[in-house]
Amino acid sequence: MKTHCNILLLSLVPESHIYDTVYNTVLFVFAGVAVIFSYISVMIAARSASADKASTQKARDTLLLHLIQLCLILLSTVHSTLIVNISQVVSRLVFIRIMNVFYIFITILPKCLSALIYVLRDHTIRPVFFKYLFCQFGVSSLKD
Repeated sequence: MKTHCNILLLSLVPESHIYDTVYNTVLFVFAGVAVIFSYISVMIAARSASADKASTQKARDTLLLHLIQLCLILLSTVHSTLIVNISQVVSRLVFIRIMNVFYIFITILPKCLSALIYVLRDHTIRPVFFKYLFCQFGVSSLKD
């Protein structure tokens, strides 16, 4: 057996690959438009609601981090297409490693990013987070 059996690599008829490609492309485009429109709308609302320049800067930075999160979630819509195309080009070992990296960055990271954003920005929670993250080693050097 030269390749491994995977549900992503199986297709019932040649037309199913075309259907999947069209479906994923349309979903990616519509989701991308929704993300961009939502980001612009929230950015305008945050700018108009804040009179303080420092507060506006902080809101902009937070929104940029959420934009990265939404883009990672958007990338998950074409995850299966990417995996199928990559599996045809690279060796099995490299493919498994790429799948593991994709799982971390496309599946797990977007779900944890919101919590990480607010934990790292909050000065009262950040020391406790780092204390438990590093198993209580070197906690005094991590405090602000």
